[in-house]
Amino acid sequence: MKHVREVLQLMTVLTGDDRFARVTESEAEEGEKGEIHCMCDVLDAIEKRGYAEGETSKAKTIAIKMYQTGCDTEYIAKILDIDVETVLDWLSAAGEI
Repeated sequence: MKHVREVLQLMTVLTGDDRFARVTESEAEEGEKGEIHCMCDVLDAIEKRGYAEGETSKAKTIAIKMYQTGCDTEYIAKILDIDVETVLDWLSAAGEI
């Protein structure tokens, strides 16, 4: 699909929905390269990113609750299938450590 950015701007104006304008640069570039063939592909990419953000948010919440109940960081990382450094970063950002 050509002119992805312009189509997204038009959709924002026509619908009044700013989610079209929030498409990341990489998603717009995929469209310019021909990897996106229709607006459904753009919306699928946005939806996929939303799911990933939601999964990360839930994993952070679980990690914090596990830590608060006495689980060590290595165990938390193993259960959530992430590295220990990520767990430590999340706990630090939450003020837990």
